[in-house]
Amino acid sequence: MKWSKLKRLVESNLAADVADRIRFHTTRYRGAHDGMGRSWITLDGSEIMNMQHLSGSAALENTDRHQSGVYTAYDLPDAMAEFLTISIDDALVSKNPLIRALGVVDRRTGKRRIQLMDPCQEPFPVNEFIRLRRQKSENAG
Repeated sequence: MKWSKLKRLVESNLAADVADRIRFHTTRYRGAHDGMGRSWITLDGSEIMNMQHLSGSAALENTDRHQSGVYTAYDLPDAMAEFLTISIDDALVSKNPLIRALGVVDRRTGKRRIQLMDPCQEPFPVNEFIRLRRQKSENAG
């Protein structure tokens, strides 16, 4: 699926309280010697997560890299594509933190469910998105 369609589908499913604050981006540097690029997430226009290309061996050697917060430029589009094919319940328990983060900011995840989540037990960006959703629900109600 093309990035523009993937981005549109995911961002159109963001919860109303965060939809105007979170954006997903990716680019390729075609003129670079390796043609690689990066992906990033912004919150209120500020970059909160940067995912750059890792060399193939570095990415493949570290099988637990997601748990330790290491992501490549392809991880965001891959996570978004997988997120669109699974249920919200499966997304929220996924081993991939990016998929869990997408689940947290999805409109199908309600306020009560967010309140049951423990951000201290989650890696970045899941914990940041839980706090963001909680902040919005506390301010609203």
